[in-house]
Amino acid sequence: MTNGNIDTIIKAKLYAQNELKSAGIENFNIDINAALKHFLKKDDIFIATNRDFALSDEIKEKFINFVNLRKTDTPLAYIIGEKEFMSLTFFVDKSTLIPRPDTEILVEEVIKRCEGKTNIKILDLCTGSGAIGISLANYIKSSYVVCVDKFCDTLSVAKKNAEHNMVADRCKFVECDVLKELNSINEKFDVVVSNPPYIKTKTVSTLDKTVKNFESKSALDGGEDGLTFYRKITEDVDFILKKDGLLAFEIGYDQKTDVINLLKNSFDNIYAKTDLSGNDRAVFATLR
Repeated sequence: MTNGNIDTIIKAKLYAQNELKSAGIENFNIDINAALKHFLKKDDIFIATNRDFALSDEIKEKFINFVNLRKTDTPLAYIIGEKEFMSLTFFVDKSTLIPRPDTEILVEEVIKRCEGKTNIKILDLCTGSGAIGISLANYIKSSYVVCVDKFCDTLSVAKKNAEHNMVADRCKFVECDVLKELNSINEKFDVVVSNPPYIKTKTVSTLDKTVKNFESKSALDGGEDGLTFYRKITEDVDFILKKDGLLAFEIGYDQKTDVINLLKNSFDNIYAKTDLSGNDRAVFATLR
């Protein structure tokens, strides 16, 4: 099937299936449906029940571009420029990591811990796209959230996401190097949450090619042992977290024991939560 023959949903699907299968792309049907939904601004039911729906020349051009980029392993989220997280839409580009469903475990537990509380001040360190902090602002209506990142380009995306999700009036964005300038924040919070870089430096090159070739290495590399950011945040916690405040970390699947050991000297009520695959994914603790 040639590019010119993808004039309906079903023909576009068949074309993309052939191209992506030949390129060795896995789970291509999920990406194909997601791309069609995005370009057509339609839902799953429409895509499934309107096989002969005619595609405009503009949509065909966008769809062919999607197929060509996806064949090179470019992640779908970077192609269409957005990703769903916590039932919200977040804009992403190569200055941000793509939000993962597993991170929702972290957000959901913080929301649960904040139930019944008012005027909650939340600090989101290494915010990236803002997925964590902005989701918390959306679901905890009385919260005030400060999102911190080292890079100006990344913060620009996060600001755009706060505006898109209509929480910009309760979010502040601060350019700050977490490893050097945490004590400059000059404010204490009820909750400090972070999904920091936590991959060991030597492991970054072994990650899936869709990650290592496209996502920001600075947002992945957590130092020689993967604990650089956890160690620094824990050391500086008195500058940023109120007594009895909640610290919430996303962690790598094999980091629970190491991160808990870092917290034992200053924190109580330390516990971990697993993700949908049963892997340790988040650690929570209360500042003593």
